[in-house]
Amino acid sequence: VNQQVNLGLTHFDILSNFNPSNLDIRSLPSVKLKERALLPDACGVYFAFNTEIQYIGKTYNLRKRWISHHRYCQLERLDDVSISYLTVPSIVLSYIEDV
Repeated sequence: VNQQVNLGLTHFDILSNFNPSNLDIRSLPSVKLKERALLPDACGVYFAFNTEIQYIGKTYNLRKRWISHHRYCQLERLDDVSISYLTVPSIVLSYIEDV
């Protein structure tokens, strides 16, 4: 499932309204950490979580980023980690501030 932030909004609207703390990450598309190869080849913001958020990041390609993510070994030691993601146009991704 690919959830795109668009809804007919301009890139400015998306940027001005984007706030990761307002997202319900459990309602976003997600995969288990060990199934990270199922992530889409898309730009996005991602959230690694189990009972709490462990890591937040952004990337121009979700699948490629998680194939060799520097936190994978650390997260693999935790129980039941999933990666939720929100795809965004690349032009928007470049303006989302690091969280």
